[in-house]
Amino acid sequence: MKFGKPSLEFMRWRWQPDWCDLPRFDAARFLEAMRGRSMALVGDSLARNHVKSLLCILSQVAQPVEVVTTAEVDVTGRAVRRDFHYGSHGFNVSLFWSPFLVKANLSNAELGLGLWDVHTDTPDARWAAHIADFDYVVLSGTNWFFRPSVYREGGQVVGRNGGAASSAHASTAEVPVSGAVRAAFGTALGAIAAREGLRGKALVRTVTPAHFENGEWNTGGDCVRTSPFRRGERARDAVVAEFRTAQVDALREAAAASQRNGAELRLLDITAAMELRPDGHPSRYGHPPGGSVEGSFVVDCLHWCLPGPIDLWSELLFHMLVAHQ
Repeated sequence: MKFGKPSLEFMRWRWQPDWCDLPRFDAARFLEAMRGRSMALVGDSLARNHVKSLLCILSQVAQPVEVVTTAEVDVTGRAVRRDFHYGSHGFNVSLFWSPFLVKANLSNAELGLGLWDVHTDTPDARWAAHIADFDYVVLSGTNWFFRPSVYREGGQVVGRNGGAASSAHASTAEVPVSGAVRAAFGTALGAIAAREGLRGKALVRTVTPAHFENGEWNTGGDCVRTSPFRRGERARDAVVAEFRTAQVDALREAAAASQRNGAELRLLDITAAMELRPDGHPSRYGHPPGGSVEGSFVVDCLHWCLPGPIDLWSELLFHMLVAHQ
């Protein structure tokens, strides 16, 4: 609004599921249900977008205090962990920057968006070492898998994606990016399922599409629509479909192991709802004129306005963790 977004109609629409009514987010009831509990959201900048949405909605009742527990900064310059404490309810929300969910090292910063060594069989210890500290863990993150990457298992190179074709590993077999997504989510969920004594819930938040039209983020694409798509108006993007399938398959494979130790795995499936919302992105109005998003692109059709469509994610969390019980 401050920077002149021309239409605010995006705030007037709300997701209506088939066969049921989604209850409004009740901040007081949510905080009461979370009393004495803790929640971790793990992923990339969209996980941060989600945390901001949740904190904004909860501000109807209470404001948290950000507690500095670690000064660790990722190689990309981002804080590895941020913690928000609601003293009135003893509720903690933690945000972990882990865009691959698994161990990943920047091996070459000069190649385009960087060349990453992604260890698809090793969970990122920066969050995985703290699994037992949380009652709820929300896993997400797919966008960084497009970055030039070499995949390793047992420390050995087993493949690469197309973005790494010009690297020293050009002769290595190319692996579909969706395969790496499935492996990473499988490893992350496996780490949760294997944690002895865990009695909480882990949720996989499914892929959310970007809505760049007439170009990509770096070739002049934009998102200027002022109303949602109608269901069926647009076919699902093939990559979005592959990524969601990879996430669902990884969840199914981990489910049996999780049942043995009491952990519960759930799917926070927001893909279909968010596909319909090209109107809910900041576009060029999410920052001052002349600024940029994440230091790299000017027009933002990936992240979501606040308030806006992303608030659905917290409404679904409320329903899955509180309202249905």
